[in-house]
Formats: sequence, C-alpha cells, structure tokens
Amino acid sequence: MLALLASLYVCVVATYPRPEPTPVIVEVPITPQPDTLSEWEMLQLAIARTESRYQPEIIGKANDVGIYQIVPIYVQEINRLSGYEAFRHEDALRISKSIEMFNVMQDFKNPGHDIDRAIYFHNKSAAYRKAVQDNLQVVLRYENLRKALIEFRKEQCNPSESNPSSVSRMSSEARSQNSRRSCN
Repeated sequence: MLALLASLYVCVVATYPRPEPTPVIVEVPITPQPDTLSEWEMLQLAIARTESRYQPEIIGKANDVGIYQIVPIYVQEINRLSGYEAFRHEDALRISKSIEMFNVMQDFKNPGHDIDRAIYFHNKSAAYRKAVQDNLQVVLRYENLRKALIEFRKEQCNPSESNPSSVSRMSSEARSQNSRRSCN
C-alpha cells in the first residue's frame, strides 16, 4: 500500500504543470549627485559636441541624424539587441530619444561604461577618437567652471555657511545685490 501511494505521489508531482521560473532582476539605484555631471554624462556631451555641435535637427550626408548623428543600422542594432522594435531612425531627432538610444547601445556593448570603448563603439576612427577626447576636455573645463559658479551662488545665498573672511570683505549692499541676482 505504501509503495502504491509513493508511486501515485510521484506521478502527480511529475505531471503537475510547473510555472516558468521568473528571472530575478536586481536594479542598483544610481544616486544622482546634485549640481554635478558624471564622467559618463560628460562623455555624452563631448560626443554630441563632436557629432552635431548639440544641434538635434542636423542631418548628415550618410542619413545620420540628431545630436549623436545616428544612422539607420545603429537603430536596427539597438532593436536587435533589445529584442523588439523599440526605436525608429527618426527618433534620433529628439534629444531624449538619442540619449536613450546611445545608452541602450552602450549598456549592451559596453556595460562597464568604459570611456575609450564607448568612443570606439560609436565611431572607430582614430581621428574621431581624438576629436571626442579634445571635446571632452572642453566639456570638463565647462563643467568645472559651472560647478564653481554654483558653489559661488551657494556661498552668496548662505553667507553664514561660507568662508567668513570672504563674506566680511564684501559690503552688505553687495551681498544684498548678489542675493537678489542669484538666489531668487
């Protein structure tokens, strides 16, 4: 009797439909730093500067469009990698879609977001690489100046938190004018 029950249990368990395993997707939250661009974001600015001088409506000779001058085969590759038709070529004319396409491609081909690999996967030319690196220096200088201006604004808006010696050198009238100009 016990053998009959055991064989019946095995038959029922073996024939019972099992659910497909659900893949576990772990997303690591990226905490954005206020008032700061990451090196990866600065690279994207440098590529956009190299490709289009930040003009999303630019259409090149090889049917390359948008801030990253995306060609149709690039869009086809993104759709192939992602497994569905997520993008159309004309989407590259929209800045947000161009950024999304660039990042989707890089996430598949360059998941570690290596700067040199990112440039290579976007355009393999040595001259292009040099141009992007030069523009990356321009963007970096701009970002450093931008951060200094933001820090200056914070100091002007919150003089008690800033360097007391620099505040004391500024007249109260000048502090008031700076406050009205940049803190509103």
